[in-house]
Amino acid sequence: MSGLLYTLLSFAASTSLHCAVRREISPCTCRQEDFSAPISNPPLGSPLHGERIEVECEKMESFNQVAEALRGRFTPEQSITLRVSHSYLKDISRHGFKDLKMSITRLELNYDKLGVLNGEIFAGLGRTQYLSLADNEVPSIPRPILSHLSLLRTLDLSRNRISRIEADDFKLHEDDFIEAEMLEDLQLGHNALTSLGGVTSVTPEETTTSNSALYPLKSLKCLNLTHNNLREFSFTSIRGLRELKMLDLSNNKIQRLTRGRAPTENLVEVDGDEMAGAGIQDMHLQHNELRSLEGSLFLGMRQLQRLNLSHNALGPTVGLRDLKGLDGLRKLDLSYNELTTLEDTSEVTIHPCLRTLIFFS
Repeated sequence: MSGLLYTLLSFAASTSLHCAVRREISPCTCRQEDFSAPISNPPLGSPLHGERIEVECEKMESFNQVAEALRGRFTPEQSITLRVSHSYLKDISRHGFKDLKMSITRLELNYDKLGVLNGEIFAGLGRTQYLSLADNEVPSIPRPILSHLSLLRTLDLSRNRISRIEADDFKLHEDDFIEAEMLEDLQLGHNALTSLGGVTSVTPEETTTSNSALYPLKSLKCLNLTHNNLREFSFTSIRGLRELKMLDLSNNKIQRLTRGRAPTENLVEVDGDEMAGAGIQDMHLQHNELRSLEGSLFLGMRQLQRLNLSHNALGPTVGLRDLKGLDGLRKLDLSYNELTTLEDTSEVTIHPCLRTLIFFS
């Protein structure tokens, strides 16, 4: 009996590793998993029962080859993860995912030699929650990318050649400044960014004359800008991003941080928005070229718990005025700077939540 049970279990396990059309979609492969509970936070109207199917295509010679293999092979009830990697998809702009007739919830296009992309190729991806275009040669944000990805939560554009974010990159429509309500995680690390676009003034005495390119991303929680070529950063770039919890600016060439607006004690800006960065909990500024911190730079960032300023050129002193407003700070890393002393050594008293202070050269 135990042997029979083992055989049945082995058979059941093996059948879950393949999907019914695995032969028809060759050279792509697939595996499936039945589910009877909804995917976490499913789109409105999505089925509560169905199949999750993972489809993988490698070393494809063109996007047309992908389309020929997959077009019409799956039903709308099947939730698809599609991975196409190490392929040559230079012809993708002549096609589109709408032609595949697949309910793709996760799309990964990595190491595919992708270059300039028209956002229209993403038509038909109304159920996609995760999109990765990492490890390609994309020079700019595909526009209008979010118009067809209204449920997108994660956008990974890491390790491309993006040098600038334009003011219209995240608008959902050409004429309307509609908020992208769903996007929570934007990965732009390891690019060539020199500007985030949209902000026209950087001095504390002036006010911005236009919104940041990131302004529509009202649900954004994580913004990763590590390993770029930013030399200056204004916190007005994240104005309006009230849900933002993590900001990674590490490994850039930042010499100057500014607020872009004169800070106010009531933490409300003239247009009614909260102070930029008011909800951030983790900020990474290590491995930059900062030599000083402007007074009141962090004013209003009461939720900030972890601040990493290591591997800069700060010095010879850092004082309480430079850390004003960090009431909730728990960990501060000032290591590997040019500091000789900490002014106003009552910081630990003034910041009662501070538990870890790393200070050595």
